[in-house]
Amino acid sequence: MRVSLPDMGVPPIPFPHAGQSRVEIVIRLQVDIDKHTKSVSFESMPSLQLVGSGTEPSAKTGPALIEAARDAWLAHMESRAKKPASVRQFRTVFDKAAREQGWRTPADFTFQSVTEWIARAQVDSSWSPATVRRNLAVFKGFSRYAAAAEILPRDVLTLATGPEGDGGQGARAATVDEARAIIRHALLREEADRRARSARSLYWLLLFGAGMRFAEPKGLLWSDVHLDEEVPFILWRPEAHKNRRRMEVAVSSEVASALRRIYDGICVGVVSTVGATGFPTEEGICHLKPDGGSALKSRPVFKSCPPPAAFRKDRDLCMIPAADRRGRGFSPHSARKFFATTLTQLGVQSRLVDVLMRHTTGVQGRYVDLPLHDQAHALQGFPKLLPSLVENPLTRVATPPDTTGARHGYPNTNYVPGTDP
Repeated sequence: MRVSLPDMGVPPIPFPHAGQSRVEIVIRLQVDIDKHTKSVSFESMPSLQLVGSGTEPSAKTGPALIEAARDAWLAHMESRAKKPASVRQFRTVFDKAAREQGWRTPADFTFQSVTEWIARAQVDSSWSPATVRRNLAVFKGFSRYAAAAEILPRDVLTLATGPEGDGGQGARAATVDEARAIIRHALLREEADRRARSARSLYWLLLFGAGMRFAEPKGLLWSDVHLDEEVPFILWRPEAHKNRRRMEVAVSSEVASALRRIYDGICVGVVSTVGATGFPTEEGICHLKPDGGSALKSRPVFKSCPPPAAFRKDRDLCMIPAADRRGRGFSPHSARKFFATTLTQLGVQSRLVDVLMRHTTGVQGRYVDLPLHDQAHALQGFPKLLPSLVENPLTRVATPPDTTGARHGYPNTNYVPGTDP
């Protein structure tokens, strides 16, 4: 049942549905209610109509109030530049719980109801601790917003916590040799197999050599890559990375050179085969014929993105263990951890590491703004990851395919065993 004031533009006021026994309504007028006619009249004001009979709310009364509260919360997340995919996922999780738990008003959203649903889903769907944490974060976010917007009297999930061991073992950092092996394997594959559809070696180089998260290279546009500046850098747009801030982050000379070689080749129209650059430009790199490069700036660097399974496949082919003795996996995030660990081992200050990793937590993240020259200086000692000159197609002049190495399993390359850096 609900109360509405249709002539005054007042939103519906919720009455209890079946199973509830108490509701509080404050009306700043003194009126007499006729219980028999279900109506009330008062001077100079429109009539107050009671809709329903005290049982379950009728579908004719409009959307449930829990949905209105959910929509307001999601709109708030969108206003804070949250990723659209995250907003959609939060809505899916929230709606599933609301449907299964029978939430109709914000008052139904309680600590007990939320924790019961998560506990049941954890058993039924065999959720890992990390999955429990992600889903709990959805409801904690709604609870905080509802309390701040006075939809709920307080944050009902203040005491809600994830299971023990919530963080898990996580991924381990790769070593220099492992990073070189994976990138080299991808290069050799691209030279040997003309069916290669993704520029996997360049993609892996950006993960290991620039500390990017797995999906971030796919969001790069050529207009984000500034290679003609004194210090080459990538301009990160808020929608292109996790911290949602506009940032300029320097890249190493090796990463800049690899990107420059591809960009220049595309602009002048000379990149047409896999063997010329080591990257499958017709498929994996967004490729244009000669046009001065103006149209290229608005296009993504990668037309296709290698799936996570490709990383695991290259890992296995390089005989890198999937997990170490501590149970930590070797995943794409191992590349990002390698980037941070290597900078730390080189003695780079923690704040500089945070800038290069695009972390913005803490006071320093908000107030310390380190220039590109300082960032470039921190990257000077970073180890080279691409193969040596004699086998690296990115740093050699294009030559006719050399098939003499086919018996060693390296067709179309000038690979010389034992020349790794």
